[in-house]
Amino acid sequence: MTEPATRVIVVTVFVIGALTGCSRRDRGQREVIQNKGSDTLVNVAQAWAEKYKEVDPTVAVAVTGGGSGTGISALL
Repeated sequence: MTEPATRVIVVTVFVIGALTGCSRRDRGQREVIQNKGSDTLVNVAQAWAEKYKEVDPTVAVAVTGGGSGTGISALL
């Protein structure tokens, strides 16, 4: 296979993979953003969550502390 054809295939696969998560939400389905980790910033994160609820009430933001270890394990 030629190099330009390989590049086209790689870019196409990448774009398809990136757009897979961009589908629309079903009606009635609520989106949840989870913020886990830092005890230091938990109060700030809670304030951000409350303000964001004013901007988009269809999205729930769950804020929990627990320390950096909790945040890192939530990512994994």
